[in-house]
Amino acid sequence: MRTAAPAPAMAAPIAARALPILLPNAELSPQQTKKIADIAGIEHYAPGDYLFHAGEPVQALFTIVTGVAKLIAHPVHHRPVVFGFAFSNDMLGQFSPPLHSKTAQAITPLTAYRLPYDRLNHLLHADHRLHQRLLNQFCADIRLTQAHLIARRAPAPQRIAAFLLCLHQRANPDPHDPTIILIPMRRIDIADCLALSTASLRRILHWFQTSELIDHLSASRLRILNPQALNRLAVGSPPDPHPFQGPPT
Repeated sequence: MRTAAPAPAMAAPIAARALPILLPNAELSPQQTKKIADIAGIEHYAPGDYLFHAGEPVQALFTIVTGVAKLIAHPVHHRPVVFGFAFSNDMLGQFSPPLHSKTAQAITPLTAYRLPYDRLNHLLHADHRLHQRLLNQFCADIRLTQAHLIARRAPAPQRIAAFLLCLHQRANPDPHDPTIILIPMRRIDIADCLALSTASLRRILHWFQTSELIDHLSASRLRILNPQALNRLAVGSPPDPHPFQGPPT
C-alpha cells in the first residue's frame, strides 16, 4: 500500500475531453481546458494512502474524481485532528507553496487528477484569465473552510445534522434509495471533525434515531426518515415538536 505522495512521473496523461471536473466551477474555455489537460495526470489511491503530508513541499494540486479523503491538521503542541473531508469535485493542495499545511489521506478507493505545481504555475503566469479563475475557485474553498470553522461553534445536534445532510449530498448516495446516507469515515474521525467526543456523537445519533429523524441501517449506512426536521435542525431552527423527544442529556 502506498503511504507517500506519488512522484509526478506516476501520473498517467489524460485527454481534454476527460476533464469535466478537472477544475470544477472554474468555467474554463476550450483552449484553457486543453492547456490544463496537457499537464494533468490521473492517479489512483487505496484506502489509507496519502496524497501528501503536512510540511512537505507543494508539488501538485489535486481534484478528486471519485472517492473520499480526509484532511488532517497538525496544531502546534496538540495531537493531529481531522479538519474535514473532501469529496468528488473538491480540490486538494495549496495555491501558495512552499509547504502543505495539512495532510490528505484517502479513506475510500480514490481517483484524482494531479496538476504538477511548477507546470501549472508556468501556465498561470502566461494566462492571466486562467490564473484569476483558479484563484476564484480557491477563494471559494477558503470561504467553505471559514464556514466550517464557524459551524464548529454551533450546538452539537446542529453540527451533526448539517454533517449528515452534507454527506447525503456529496458522498455518492445510494442511487436506488435517495433517503440513504453513506458514511465512509470512522465515527472517531467524524467526532474529530465536528469537535465532539465520540460519546457525544453516539448519544446524539441515538437521539436522532429515537426521535425518528434517521434509521440506523449499519456502520456505514443511515436512512433519513424526516428530512424537513433534519434540515430545520441543521440551520438552527427548532424541529417539529413531534415526534422529536427533546435534546439528549
